[in-house]
Amino acid sequence: MRPLLLVLAFSLLFAGCGGRSDADIRRKLPGTWVKAEEEEPRGYKFRSTLEATGRFHREYSYGTNVLDEEEGTWEVMDGVLIETTTCRLTTNAPLPMSFRYRVIRIDDEELVFKQDPPAQPPGSVPKTNEVRARRVAR
Repeated sequence: MRPLLLVLAFSLLFAGCGGRSDADIRRKLPGTWVKAEEEEPRGYKFRSTLEATGRFHREYSYGTNVLDEEEGTWEVMDGVLIETTTCRLTTNAPLPMSFRYRVIRIDDEELVFKQDPPAQPPGSVPKTNEVRARRVAR
C-alpha cells in the first residue's frame, strides 16, 4: 500500500508542476505577438496574430519594410504549437509547410518557445535557442 501512495503522491506533484496543458496553451495563444525588443537583431521583427479559430497571419519586417507575410492554421498537441503555412507572399516554396514550436512558457503577456526539432541546413549547428515574444493585442 505504501509504494502505491508514494507513486500517487509523486504523480500528483509532477502533474501540478507542469502547469501547462494543451487546453491552457490554446486558451492563452490567441492574440498578436511580437518578438521581444531585446531579441530583435538590427531591426528585424516579426508580428504574429493567432486567432481563436485556429488561423494565423504573420508579418516579417526590417525597419518599416515588410519582407514577407504568411498565413495558415495552428494547433497545439503535447505542448507543441504546430503551424501549417498555406500562403506566403514572397516565396514560391512548396506549400503547405509545417513548423513545430515547443512552448516553454506562456502567460497573458509573454510567450517563450523554441523550434522543435530545431530546423537546420545540412552541415550546420542545430539552433536550440529560446525565443521570447510579448503580447501586444488580444
